[in-house]
Amino acid sequence: MMFSVTSIKRQPPVSQNDVITFMTSYLKGRFKNGGCLPSSNLKDDLGLDSLDIAEMILALEEKYGVEFVGDEMPRIETVENLAGHTNFLIEKKNG
Repeated sequence: MMFSVTSIKRQPPVSQNDVITFMTSYLKGRFKNGGCLPSSNLKDDLGLDSLDIAEMILALEEKYGVEFVGDEMPRIETVENLAGHTNFLIEKKNG
């Protein structure tokens, strides 16, 4: 019996800028401010409430196949913080 090995293509690395671009696209038109900068505060500048943030985190989890742990969230205040943590989780997942 012969087995064939299918080559598995590794996905190119995801940069923090890639995550910020995804988040900007996600936020556009959904919330009061429509767009964002990396330094934008999720609550103060963008007007997101806890449900909005939870929905965005779910979108990030689905897009990048990562899982956020609840106790990590109080430290995440800006788009850049969230993108950086998402990128950390992606790198951790990919080893």
